Amino acid sequence: MIRTILITYDIRDAKRVQRVYKTMRSYGEHIQYSVFLCEFTPELENTVRIALNKIIDPYQDQVLFIPIRGRIFIEALGIPFREPDVDCILVMDSAEDSDDIVQKED
Repeated sequence: MIRTILITYDIRDAKRVQRVYKTMRSYGEHIQYSVFLCEFTPELENTVRIALNKIIDPYQDQVLFIPIRGRIFIEALGIPFREPDVDCILVMDSAEDSDDIVQKED
């Protein structure tokens, strides 16, 4: 089962912020400074949690996993929300599968 999850983070150290950002770019759509929209299987969500736990300081930093149910509609105040130019789906079981990237084009 795939779940849509909004991940947002508040990291107190600039180096850790960069590491979390680079990690999250591999797993979701960057929609604001510290916010990613992701679609995870339970296994992939667990992988992300483990990866982020290795980076953050649990006494200073916070990462929120916010499940989104139903249809996603994003309403913006100020600068309009821009949909991604290309839908990209990345499904990997192991490092050996890294050459098998599927990109959906309109």
